[in-house]
Amino acid sequence: MNTTGPLLTVRDAVKHFRGGGRTVHALNGVSLSIAPGESVGLVGESGSGKTTLGRLILRLEQATSGSVEFDGHDVTTWRESRMRRLRPAVQMVFQSPYASLNPRMKIGALIEEPLKLHTTLSKDDRKKEVRALARRVALSEVLLERHVNQASGGQLQRASIARAIATRPKLLVLDEPTSSLDLSVRAEILSLLGSLKEEHGMAMLFISHDLDTVHAICDRVCVMYLGRIVETGSREAIFRAPLHPYTRTLLSAQLSADPRVTRERLPILGEPPSPLRLPPGCGYAERCPIAETACTTKAIALTAKADGDHSVACIKT
Repeated sequence: MNTTGPLLTVRDAVKHFRGGGRTVHALNGVSLSIAPGESVGLVGESGSGKTTLGRLILRLEQATSGSVEFDGHDVTTWRESRMRRLRPAVQMVFQSPYASLNPRMKIGALIEEPLKLHTTLSKDDRKKEVRALARRVALSEVLLERHVNQASGGQLQRASIARAIATRPKLLVLDEPTSSLDLSVRAEILSLLGSLKEEHGMAMLFISHDLDTVHAICDRVCVMYLGRIVETGSREAIFRAPLHPYTRTLLSAQLSADPRVTRERLPILGEPPSPLRLPPGCGYAERCPIAETACTTKAIALTAKADGDHSVACIKT
């Protein structure tokens, strides 16, 4: 067990999807780390590679190249039989509980399933633990005897979270967990996740296109574009002084829940390049209002800024 370094380290992750004689470049050299108990937001437009990275971390996808280390172990090439021992420590909450939960099982049985797979608890003790988990996520025990189609989206997402934390994971990967919920339920789920983080010291990778949601729950933010991280920094650094033109554009387009906050709207120019044919330079250059010739020809790596709280892949900042 690793007691001093990062809980999760991804190094130069590349993921290609091949089919029909074509190659989709979904991830193109992504590196990030998450410390124990830290919450990291991963933001970007649809198609930026956020979900692919989350699935790669859980080994639901195999990296084309690069490595994934968890708790001091390089798990990149572990066989599934060995990964089963790791899965209780890394759990995922998916965007749609309707798609991720088995509709033929009762909600209580769905929450109990990881306890059956990964613990030696007796049946009675598992039932007690399921009820305790339901209380922890503010899910009525009445719902434990109902099927998926008899519960609301918010109730099902609470059940998904209860199921995910049943094995007391060290890392929770959340893929757009509130995007399909209305605002009031979204706020309740975010409050729940914040409480879990504080009480259990659980690290989180929070995947979202909603910057205000990320601001509410994350310690650090990584901004993805076309399969690369183009900016990373503390929550305060990213929201106070974004450096990459793409980050600035994302922030300007985000409606704030606070009516006192106004943001200058920056237009998004053109369309992103195809992941089938990556440009040789910065992937954002064709849409960037401040790009110069060097931006279109030279690959630009993440570079740490003088404040030590910020890294950006842009030669203009």
